[in-house]
Amino acid sequence: MKIAVVAAFYTHKNSGMLTVDMSVIGFIRRHFPEAELTLYSFGKADLSAYDSGSLGYRHVSLQENFQDLREADRILYWGDFLHNIRYWEEALIPRALQHGISGSEQEARDLVYRLHSLEHEDAALLEKTVSFGTTIYNIGPKDLQNPRYVAALERIVGKSRACGFRDPISASHGSAFQPESRCLGIDGAFLLHDDDLAICPGYMPTSTKNHIGIFFGRTQRFDALMLFSHMIGHRLKMPLAWVPWLETRSRQRVAGMIGVRSAGSDSLPGSVFSYLRTCKFIITDTYHLTINAWRMGIPAICIGSSENKPSAMLNDKKKDILYQMIGANPFYVELGSITNMLRAKSRADRMAATISDTALADGVRGHIQRHRKRCEDMLVTALG
Repeated sequence: MKIAVVAAFYTHKNSGMLTVDMSVIGFIRRHFPEAELTLYSFGKADLSAYDSGSLGYRHVSLQENFQDLREADRILYWGDFLHNIRYWEEALIPRALQHGISGSEQEARDLVYRLHSLEHEDAALLEKTVSFGTTIYNIGPKDLQNPRYVAALERIVGKSRACGFRDPISASHGSAFQPESRCLGIDGAFLLHDDDLAICPGYMPTSTKNHIGIFFGRTQRFDALMLFSHMIGHRLKMPLAWVPWLETRSRQRVAGMIGVRSAGSDSLPGSVFSYLRTCKFIITDTYHLTINAWRMGIPAICIGSSENKPSAMLNDKKKDILYQMIGANPFYVELGSITNMLRAKSRADRMAATISDTALADGVRGHIQRHRKRCEDMLVTALG
């Protein structure tokens, strides 16, 4: 049995998206051990941010090997924004032009529609196609008035073998095209098992948990984020340690200057996941870091801002949706509530109590397990 997986392409090192990849590799190995698995992504494979030696696996170019994908027994679109028109227009079409894949914007758009929604392909191909863990939560009325994009959703959601979006807003959009089927999945990184990380060179599992791990990527007001983290660390009498989830060395240096421990600047996957395991708690603004922490059983405070535009590709709404979906609302912090010193102190008091409440954390872990079991069963059926 040949299974073709279409996944995201990395233009920058991204530990979170790696765990999405590794989760599907591990899932296929566990449930379909005899299957021949190939990972495809849209772009020039040799321009990926990672080399295969640091990962233990590699992607091949989707546009160069589309015929091989068509001949697979199952096609699985896995994670990220793979069916999202905003992603197509803002990332994939520009990438096709930058990589020299297409000679014009329209040519690039035609190619993306073919590769990511199977435009012009016959019903037999769609009948062996599954989509899981993708998101279209940020599409809007203009997108839904685009007849070509609506036809793409009708194909990939309504005519494929199965479709499970990673969040309830996307599932609600999808249910308009597949009303008789459940469209809710979960982010693929939740399906990762600890054993799957063994493919990362240098991964060393540990049971030692002696600090609060912190990482802040794109959110502004770094000063407020760091002060809030120090307040929680002080209340819990635990040191802070920087988790090098993404390459943000300037922030890591600043954190080190004010007493935050460092794991060094090594952002290779094996080192990052090993270090994450040493954290008792996590405080972060980063979506996939919260997922991987909770999956490992580590309670994670997530900081987000409601001031982001919901339609933007990189916005904080997805974090708010995630925490509501997994029942982790008490662990979610609005950035605006910690930019004032007095409010930050009050919020830190509450969050220090929340994150050390084992019953609350157990409730979240249990709900995640229910989602995982449901989605694994759905996928096994769909791919079988």
